[in-house]
Amino acid sequence: MSEGPMLLSMTQLKERGWTAALVKNFLGPSDATKPNPYYHSAAPMHLYALARVEEVERRADWKKVQARVSARSEVSRAVAKRRAAELVKEAERLPISVTRLPLDRLRRRAIASYNAFHQEMLEARSQDYEPASAHSDPAFLGRITVNYIRHHLTEYDVHLEEVAGQVGVSEAMATIRRRVYAEIAANYPEYAEECQRQIQFRYGEAS
Repeated sequence: MSEGPMLLSMTQLKERGWTAALVKNFLGPSDATKPNPYYHSAAPMHLYALARVEEVERRADWKKVQARVSARSEVSRAVAKRRAAELVKEAERLPISVTRLPLDRLRRRAIASYNAFHQEMLEARSQDYEPASAHSDPAFLGRITVNYIRHHLTEYDVHLEEVAGQVGVSEAMATIRRRVYAEIAANYPEYAEECQRQIQFRYGEAS
């Protein structure tokens, strides 16, 4: 029994330099479809015969258009890379400050904030929780206290909003987080170890 024609997915076509527009203009309707192997409710995958793809790729008009598309993509990638680098530099220049509170007051506020937030979740989504108290596990109290400092005693959330949605946001947000954790550790040396643990948890590295 002879095998059918070799078929390429859209992902494989993109690896060869195709775009959705090129596929539409030069290949038209797909040669076959198959169910999405990852999401059964998703639209079927469109497949294109390798022989037909190779035939189009030998045409001078396709090569000309594909070269223009490739050049535009290179320019776009270069612009995106430059903007990402600029955003990271901006994140490195943002002023980072941490309000210092007496440790007993800080701990009480962190516990109250944790319980208030999870009480809201319980009422809104029935998400049960174990209330925090001064007698809770020290590691747990350290975690919620650093979280409280980060969200309530710094401008962490404001800074993240400033870079949200921009090119390079992931690296910029990581830069802001690292700087905030470092500043918390400097102002609250009692929680320096917890700051380092949270950085390691997020990025696998020391703060």
